[in-house]
Amino acid sequence: MKLLDDTKNRIIAWDILRGIGILCVVLGHITYNDNLDRCINAFHMPLFFFISGALYKNKDGIVKKQFKNLMFPYFVFAILSFLYWYFIELRFREKHIGSNAFDQLVNIVYPMNMEGSYEFNAVLWFLPCLFVTFLSYHILHKLHIGITGDLIVLCISIVLASLIKIKIPFFISEMFCSLPFYICGSLFTKYKKQLDILSSSTNNNIAIGLFTIIIAFICVIIFNVIGNMKGNFYSHSYFVFFICALFIVFGLYLSVSSIKHQIVFQWLGMNSLCIMLIHEPIRRIITKCYSIFFSLNVDYVRESIIHSILLLLATILVVSLFTMLINKYAKILLGKF
Repeated sequence: MKLLDDTKNRIIAWDILRGIGILCVVLGHITYNDNLDRCINAFHMPLFFFISGALYKNKDGIVKKQFKNLMFPYFVFAILSFLYWYFIELRFREKHIGSNAFDQLVNIVYPMNMEGSYEFNAVLWFLPCLFVTFLSYHILHKLHIGITGDLIVLCISIVLASLIKIKIPFFISEMFCSLPFYICGSLFTKYKKQLDILSSSTNNNIAIGLFTIIIAFICVIIFNVIGNMKGNFYSHSYFVFFICALFIVFGLYLSVSSIKHQIVFQWLGMNSLCIMLIHEPIRRIITKCYSIFFSLNVDYVRESIIHSILLLLATILVVSLFTMLINKYAKILLGKF
């Protein structure tokens, strides 16, 4: 099977976690349910930054490779999404106050972080933010700061993430929020062998992981922990959000680290970039068609957990078909050349 060949040199746990993460990304853009949205936002973006940090390797040409893997597809799909939004969707969607086509176009090449940024494809902020985060960590790594330096930068980033409330172009303000998770991911890979908890039995790992996740989510709900990394908004402090997210991410890793094979989540994880890039316009079409077919109000559909999950399944099915077509005929769009 092709999937097994592709995963031969991959770490299955990270692919499964990315698969879980991308499902949460899509569901988060579908649902209007407050509790579900709060739980998703509590960890899904930190999870991707953590995984990226865990997979960081200081190799020759890494900056060029990361630019090709992140920024090339960013520009391609930003332009494609903008054209679709401007010439087709804008005729049917309500325009947001403070947003116009010129600002949206300029924002592609000069991210201004204005309100309503990437109205045509909300997820696009993640790619330049991840690239800036990677670049910052890579520069620090080149300075050979070691674990002590990593911990110092980690603490400084947490403080700055809590203090900086203004929008800085090219996602510099968001970078201070994402860098701590990136550093934690890198440190986790370097020192996970020293963590005795990971050498225990599979059942113990799963039990500890699920317990950690449940406790963290209970805290998120009870204390109304709201986090929005794109908007750099946190209901309490960034530090509270950081701790809750880190516990959930660690719990998820423990829960899946012993899984040897899971074809669905692995495939979703391996194709998470493409799914992230194309799902937003598609889910808007599916949501509208769904509400018309069942004669339901769009807001009601998106507030319902059951309807949101059904929309998630429909969106993932359609997006997966497009992803397979892109993988077969247009890999260059994803920077694979």
